[in-house]
Amino acid sequence: MFDKMIIFVDMETISEYEKMKQQILVAAKSVFIKYGYNKVSMDDIAKALGKSRSTLYHYFKNKKEVFELIAFTEFKHIMELAEQEVIKGKSIQDNLIDYYSKKADCANELLVAYSSLAEEIKAHEDVFYEISKMQVEAEASVLRRILEWAIEQKEINTSKERDISFLSRVLTTALRSFEQEVFLQNKFSTFKVNLSMLVEILCKGLR
Repeated sequence: MFDKMIIFVDMETISEYEKMKQQILVAAKSVFIKYGYNKVSMDDIAKALGKSRSTLYHYFKNKKEVFELIAFTEFKHIMELAEQEVIKGKSIQDNLIDYYSKKADCANELLVAYSSLAEEIKAHEDVFYEISKMQVEAEASVLRRILEWAIEQKEINTSKERDISFLSRVLTTALRSFEQEVFLQNKFSTFKVNLSMLVEILCKGLR
């Protein structure tokens, strides 16, 4: 469904087509933030861009397609920033806390700037599904790496491939369920305290 083009790119390294597409996304994001998805038209996006509406239709079919790409790329960028917090040599507990804390901080910053984003994503089930699918795949890969490092550091006793795959799925499911509730219900104020407790419980079960 998505053309998974990241908004956060070096504009000197992409084609003129992609440069214009990025400019449309930046303009659209500004009006979505200001007015909310439901009140924005393709005319509004074109006006913010300083181009004709017909220009937009060379790149996007409608405003929903614009919104989909903005939402997807914003959350993909958050995943990339969070992954940078995962470092070999840290304990499994520290890596998990740092990874999910960074995701929460970035998501909270996004929601402060774009307060209606969570509701708008919930209102578009296909968008919510695609973002969730991307996040699950990315998280499973990161958590697998964290587990493999923990095994090397003898924090976890198993080294079986089957066990590693199972444990990465269990951790992903448990932490994502907790995380989604925080994001969708805007419960960031208690996130880090509850995250620390949950990670401690999960890590004790792995030892």
